[in-house]
Amino acid sequence: MMRSTLKRRCLPLLLAVVLAPFTWAQIRFGTPIKYNLNAPEGGGGYQSLAVADFNGDGRPDAAAGVADGVIIIINKGDGTFGTTPIIYGLPGGSGIGVVLAADFNRDGHPDLAALSDSGGNLYVLLNNGDGTFGSPSVYHIGFRGKGLGMGNFDEDGILDLVASANGVLDVFHGKGDGTFTLLSTSNAEFDFFQVADLNGDGLDDLYTGVVANSLTVMLNKTSVRRKR
Repeated sequence: MMRSTLKRRCLPLLLAVVLAPFTWAQIRFGTPIKYNLNAPEGGGGYQSLAVADFNGDGRPDAAAGVADGVIIIINKGDGTFGTTPIIYGLPGGSGIGVVLAADFNRDGHPDLAALSDSGGNLYVLLNNGDGTFGSPSVYHIGFRGKGLGMGNFDEDGILDLVASANGVLDVFHGKGDGTFTLLSTSNAEFDFFQVADLNGDGLDDLYTGVVANSLTVMLNKTSVRRKR
């Protein structure tokens, strides 16, 4: 009898909870905070942005590509950034179109790879561990660099780089110490691409955006895989 009474009392409450109208949370962002980072003249604004914890304090910092270099912006931890950026000029750079952040030398600190739009160079800057970077390694890829990606193209567990420039696709094998060697060069009818393992074989492939109403896919055909 007690159980029956309890069920009758709880049922309306349960129905009220289930049938109550669901209210979606209102997602809002605050007023934009702008930072004048004093990019070099002729920079045309920031062309690319990479986010990572560069100085090891657990806070995401930012790296921006500008006219002839990369600017590092340190997060203060309260939602604001320092107004004194660290600027790294890149020799022969002319419009850094793409910046990527990843640990290329496996020391636990995010490094940078940057692609020059007009200068035709690929730059790799290794993190000193405190948010500063050493002198860049420079790899020539040809005029008008457009696309830059990273992935594991030979299944050795070490990040490689792939860059497109003026109809040519260059793949750079990562040695694990922050340096790279040119592995292959091929023709490419596209400038921009994404990296992913499309067929589940453990090797990263390439696919591009729509070009002339078609989607281009380049499957990785590496036959000799490097040992870890």
